[in-house]
Amino acid sequence: DFVAKLLRSQVKRFIGRNNITSQLLETIALSMQSALASVSGSVVAEATLDSLEQSSAGPDEIIVGVSLVPFYPANKIKITIII
Repeated sequence: DFVAKLLRSQVKRFIGRNNITSQLLETIALSMQSALASVSGSVVAEATLDSLEQSSAGPDEIIVGVSLVPFYPANKIKITIII
């Protein structure tokens, strides 16, 4: 999926190079919001960042929640011609 690859590319540069701080969480949130805004209305109908937090179970993990509303495919086009 294009959006998943885009989001992975946005966070790839942070993995293994930064400590988890509030500044890092804010930077990642801004980066992801920008990426989601770029696909909203073009690749998907709507894309929003719902949550971003440090995992309580794994303190070296960040959990991100994203909502996507896809466009419906044009599988059928019905044409009626009246003469």
